[in-house]
Amino acid sequence: MNSTKAMGIQYDQMTDDQFYALFRDSSYKDLNDAARQEILQEAANRSAKMDGEDHAATVVLTDLHDPRIAGLQSGETIYLNSAYYGEKAAAKASPMEALETVLHEERHHYQEMAVQGLAPASPEQLKAFQANMGTEVQLSDGRKGYTYATGAPTSGQLSDGIYRAQPIESDAYRTSEERTKAIANRQTELMNNEKNPIVWLLNSGDKNAMSKYVQNVDKAGYDQQIQNAGRIFGVNNLEAEVKTAFTNIFYNESRRVNPVVSFMVEMEQAASYTQNNTQTQGQSQGQGQTYGQAQTRGQAGNGRAPNAQNSLTQHGLSTPGNSGLTAAETGGRWAQWAAQHVSAQSSVIKR
Repeated sequence: MNSTKAMGIQYDQMTDDQFYALFRDSSYKDLNDAARQEILQEAANRSAKMDGEDHAATVVLTDLHDPRIAGLQSGETIYLNSAYYGEKAAAKASPMEALETVLHEERHHYQEMAVQGLAPASPEQLKAFQANMGTEVQLSDGRKGYTYATGAPTSGQLSDGIYRAQPIESDAYRTSEERTKAIANRQTELMNNEKNPIVWLLNSGDKNAMSKYVQNVDKAGYDQQIQNAGRIFGVNNLEAEVKTAFTNIFYNESRRVNPVVSFMVEMEQAASYTQNNTQTQGQSQGQGQTYGQAQTRGQAGNGRAPNAQNSLTQHGLSTPGNSGLTAAETGGRWAQWAAQHVSAQSSVIKR
């Protein structure tokens, strides 16, 4: 696992209760960017261990020059936007949102490791992940497609629904929200059980912040978003329908699937192929990055799939190469990429 010893503090020696208390507002707000990066790295390490990985991706807190981009994962690196999660961020995200984003991106790292046979996964998970890893395919009408839907968008809310429901995004959204929500609930329980009345009162602000996060997830988190998208498509289980459409295309199967969903998945994969092809013309690909959720998290999107060619082309598009670049230079390239590929409707992206 990546080292998380900073300022003399060995975060990896802390219990979960001790460590995640650092994500209380009263503790997190006083941390500088270096310290925030360290605890976010430790959070990624713990998540990777839960998933059976022998290491987590390296977390880098840097300015991605676009407040819509919350974070992105490329191969062995997770980039978190300091404009969103940094000490001096204009758009102040809560510590729990920062935690959820890093867990989302680390889950994408796990998916890639699982497909490579380096982390455990069920046969059903592997089948779905592999069908969504950003591979060139031929669609039913002869067009070429790319097996990661970028949410181009080709059709507004329909595109967004396919983006969120595709297997690797569904898995990353659900896993990160569930784990972060469990952490928030546990921290709230610990604060409620505080015996010292003065400390109990001082914890009020932190308890309110944790409760607010949980309430937001319950009312407007991924589960609610995907239910809303399902109603637009007229299906009860959009994730299952989208997964079937993806696996039908990748494995050349013919399992029954809602025809509207099937049509939209092909539309999105064709648009993603065109987008990817346009992006790669005339530019060298370095190692690098794909975005995380399109956090448009709102959020809106996560992104992630392993690279068929290299860490760059994973989600159905190539992202700007950054091999040998500094974090600041990488952020600049992402700003250029986002200007071309991130919808103006998107709020915050986690790829």
